[in-house]
Amino acid sequence: MKKLSLLRSQRMQYYVAYSVMFAILTIFVFWWFIFQGRTFVWKEDGFRYHINSLVYVAKYLRRLFRSFLLTHKIVIPQWDFNIGEGTDVLMAQHYFMLGNLLALPAVFVPSRYMYIYFNIMVLAHIYIAGICFSNLCFYTGKSNRIAVLAGSITYSFSYWALYNVCRHVCFLIPLVWFPLLIIGVEKIIRCDRPYTFIISVACAAISNFYYFYVMALLSILYVGIRLVYKYRCDVFLIIKMLLKLLLPAVFGVGIAAIIFLPVLYIFISDFRKGKAENLILYPLAYYLKLPSLLFSSTDSYWFCASSSAPAILGVYCLLCRKGNGLFKVMLIACAIIASFPFLGALFNGFAYRTNKWSWVFSLLCAYILVVEWQEMQSLTVKQLFGFFSFFFIYMSILLFSDKYIYAQSVVKRISLAMIIQLYILGCFILAIKLQQIQPLIRISLCLLLIGASIFFNAYFKFSPNQEAYSSAFMTSKELDKLLNNETVDIKKALANDLQDCEDYSFFRWSGRGMTARASPSVSI
Repeated sequence: MKKLSLLRSQRMQYYVAYSVMFAILTIFVFWWFIFQGRTFVWKEDGFRYHINSLVYVAKYLRRLFRSFLLTHKIVIPQWDFNIGEGTDVLMAQHYFMLGNLLALPAVFVPSRYMYIYFNIMVLAHIYIAGICFSNLCFYTGKSNRIAVLAGSITYSFSYWALYNVCRHVCFLIPLVWFPLLIIGVEKIIRCDRPYTFIISVACAAISNFYYFYVMALLSILYVGIRLVYKYRCDVFLIIKMLLKLLLPAVFGVGIAAIIFLPVLYIFISDFRKGKAENLILYPLAYYLKLPSLLFSSTDSYWFCASSSAPAILGVYCLLCRKGNGLFKVMLIACAIIASFPFLGALFNGFAYRTNKWSWVFSLLCAYILVVEWQEMQSLTVKQLFGFFSFFFIYMSILLFSDKYIYAQSVVKRISLAMIIQLYILGCFILAIKLQQIQPLIRISLCLLLIGASIFFNAYFKFSPNQEAYSSAFMTSKELDKLLNNETVDIKKALANDLQDCEDYSFFRWSGRGMTARASPSVSI
C-alpha cells in the first residue's frame, strides 16, 4: 500500500513538472504569435474550414440540446442546406471538427470568442499528447522520470506538432491516440485487459477517419514487428495473438460504426483516390534533403523529422550499440517508408505521394531518447567525431550545391539552424558526461538544452527574421471582424436583397466573392 502511495506521489510530481515545463516552453516557442497578436488560425484553411467548422459544430450541438430540453426528444439533423448547396452534416464536418472530442466543449463558447477557444484547443492537443506519451513510457517499464520528461517534451514540441498547431488541427489527433493504441496493444500482448485498446480504437475511429486509417496501418506494422520479434518463427503463437488483438479491434470499430461507416463510404468514393503518380522514386533532391530535416524546422513531401537534437543523438547511440533490435527494425521500417513514394501513397489512401505518417517517426525518436538516456554517456570520442563530421561535411555540400537541393536563401537558414543545433548537442554531451557536476544541476542543464533545441526550431520557423511563418496567421482583430462585425454587414445586405422577394421561406443567396466573406455566425 505504501509502495502504491509512493508511486502515485511520484507520478503526480512528474505531471506537475511536465505541466510547468510545457507552459514555459509554450510561451517561448509561440512568442512570435503572442508578440504580433496573432492566433493559430491560418489565413487559408484555418478560417475557411477549421474555425468555421468549430463554430458550426458548437451551434449544431447547442441546437440538439435545446431541442431535447424543449421536446424531450433526441432529433439529430442530418442534412443542412446552409452548407454549400446542401449536404450531409456528418460528411461535411467530420474531417475538421465534428469527431474531435476536444471540440465538444466549444458548445459553451459564444461564436465571437471561438478563436480564443481554438487557440486553447490546439495547445491542449499537444499537451495531452505528451501525457499519453508519458503513460506509454511508464507502462512499458521506463521508470526514469527525467528521461520520460525529456522524451515527452520532445514529442509534444516535435516539428510535426509545431507545424500543425497553426496549420491543420486535425493532424494533431494521431499524436494523442496512437500512444494509447500502442499501450492497448501492449496490454493485450502482456495478457492484460483489452479495455484501453477498445476505447482507443473507438475514439480514434470517431475522431478522424483519415488518421484512423493511417494509425491502423501503423498499428498493423507495429504488431507485425513486435510479434515476430517476440515469438520468432512460432507461427501458432503469432496467429493466436493476432486473433486476440483482432476481436477487441473489431469491437472498438463497432462502437464507432455509426460515425465510422458513413465516413468510410465517402472515403472510398473520394474523387482523389487512385490518382497518385510516379510512385517508384522521389526526386533526387528529396533524398539529399533528408539529413537536414533531422536538425531544421523544414520538411519535404510532409516528411517532418525534426524534434530535438538530443533525440537524434539518442537514435545514433542506439545504432552504435548492440541490442535493442526491435527499435532498430522500427527505424529501418520508417526509413523504407520514407524512401519510396508508393508507400507514402499507401499511407495516404493512394490519393498522392506524401509522408503524412511521419509524426510516428517523432514518436519513435522521442521514445528512443528515453531508452538511451543513460547510455548516451557511454558514447566514445571516436563515435561522436564520426557523428559531427558527417553533418559538417553534409553542410559543406549544402552550401556548394548551387541551388539544387535548396534555394540559396534557404540553404543559409538551414545551415545556421544545423550549426546551432549541433552546438546545443555538443553542450548536451558535456552536460551528461561530466559526472563532477551535481546531479540536480546536470539534469537541469540537460532539460534546458532540450528546451533550447526546441526553441530554435520554433525560431527558424516562426520568427519574422527567418521563415516568418507566423505572418501567415490571422490576428485577433481580423478574426473579431470576420466573426462579429461582418455578420452584421452580411445580414444587412441580405435584408436589402430580400426586399423584392414575395416568398423567402426557402431561398439561396450567392454571388461573386461570397465564399470569402461568408461568416459562420450568419447561418444562411
